[in-house]
Amino acid sequence: MDDAAVKALVGIAAIDDQVEDVKRIKSPAARDATEEALAHERELLVALGGLQGYTGENFQQWVLLSVTAQRSTDALQVQLDRLSELGVYTPKTDLVDGANATRSAVETNLRAIDTKLTAWKAETDRIQASKAAELSTLDSYASAVRAQASRYSSLRRTMQQFVDRVDTVGVTFEEAYTALADAVSQRSSVRTNLAGVSPPAAAAAAHNGLLSVLDTAVSAVSDATDGIRQYQSTSYYDSSYYCDDGGYYECDTSYRVYYKDTPGWQTFVAKSDSITSTYDDALRAWESAVATERARIDAIPLPPKPAV
Repeated sequence: MDDAAVKALVGIAAIDDQVEDVKRIKSPAARDATEEALAHERELLVALGGLQGYTGENFQQWVLLSVTAQRSTDALQVQLDRLSELGVYTPKTDLVDGANATRSAVETNLRAIDTKLTAWKAETDRIQASKAAELSTLDSYASAVRAQASRYSSLRRTMQQFVDRVDTVGVTFEEAYTALADAVSQRSSVRTNLAGVSPPAAAAAAHNGLLSVLDTAVSAVSDATDGIRQYQSTSYYDSSYYCDDGGYYECDTSYRVYYKDTPGWQTFVAKSDSITSTYDDALRAWESAVATERARIDAIPLPPKPAV
């Protein structure tokens, strides 16, 4: 408990001790005026104790205490003047003057405290708002990238299913061209969408790493299509071929070259395995960059609260 609170309690206790004495005053008017004077003095001491012990936490509390102190001082003065008029009390201005001086000094000090706290709170609010804005921007960016990463992962699964089908039951060239053309289109779309997202500076390098992998993926599928088309134009791949007389005849299948054995397809499969590993590494690097940036924003310090 601080000194101000102790003094207030001592003063209040002294007033409470006088209550019984007041009852012995014979004049009803003097007795009533004295009781009211003591009540206002008690209220004043409580308010002054609160003002002197104010820490600046709640400015509205200080306003309330200040108003209460002023009201109590004015009311006390009225009762002291009344007692003087009744001739039972010689006015002493020490208490009222002391109360006014104390309130004035406390108010001056507390206004200075409030100025400090207001500036501190404004700067704290500014930094917190800035951090919140940065985190919101980072979250929006990360969400957009993860949506494209999820889409690309789905495309990879679809391509793997197609590769497995080629390895097991085989596909026609027409089916292959259709599947690969769609793969190029979908990967190009992912790449375009990803390039349209602006990364924060801290994630720019990792973001570009993802774009680079997608460039390689699009190029690999395109190269596979071109390679297969070129190979098809010079070789036999099916169990029948078009004969010179205009009719289809069954041919010797010992000369058949399977679709998955074409150089273009084999090159594509090899590149796909490499792309998978590279992409996984790039995605982990990107996630790490985003996490590091979030940690940096979270660690931005707030200004220390000023001593008051």
